[in-house]
Amino acid sequence: MLGAVFKGKLDDGTWVAVKSIEGQENGKLVFRLEIFAIVSVDHAHLVCLCRYCLHIVETGGTFFIDYDFFRYGLLDNWIFSKDDDKIVGFLSWKQRYRVAIEVAKALSYLPHNCCQRILHVDIKLENIPLDMIFEQLPLDFGLSKLVSKDASRVVVEIRGTYVYKAPEWDSIHGISEKCDIFSYGQLLLDIFFTQKYAFLDQDGTDIYRRYSDGGNIQRQQ
Repeated sequence: MLGAVFKGKLDDGTWVAVKSIEGQENGKLVFRLEIFAIVSVDHAHLVCLCRYCLHIVETGGTFFIDYDFFRYGLLDNWIFSKDDDKIVGFLSWKQRYRVAIEVAKALSYLPHNCCQRILHVDIKLENIPLDMIFEQLPLDFGLSKLVSKDASRVVVEIRGTYVYKAPEWDSIHGISEKCDIFSYGQLLLDIFFTQKYAFLDQDGTDIYRRYSDGGNIQRQQ
């Protein structure tokens, strides 16, 4: 299992999101890369590390990473309902626009301004937690890739969420930060069409029409 997340409470009463990495041969490598990625960044809209630990058992080890806990959950819960569950809340057009801008700032920071160049490689609604006052829109680093400052492309194994992956993923020439831009474009379609995995062959005037009608966005499943 990679990336299961639990709600936890520290001895001082602080609530945290506990992410476990286990059951994989490369679990230790994934754990180390994620820790290194997190400590390499200093940006208001990127997740912060609280602590980490390793639990050793006979069958192997389980790695745990503690992040700040975000009471309002993940962005996808504000855009889509899950099965029979109700949507968590409603985001206005202004709030959706702000989400789009702040995520773009964070994505620009990773490959260009971070001390260690990072490709996120798994941009999607499920990886954008919100804090209680919507001041931070941080990104989860679960599948991030560290890249040399001098490298324009890097070859990685196929992973991430298929619909968000750029065509370059299927190329032997590797991927670049432009793949994150492709995923970001799909993210925008999801946010503003309020439809999972929306595509550009839909009516291009749909978003403007909804906005002109008063900004009342109807969810579609």
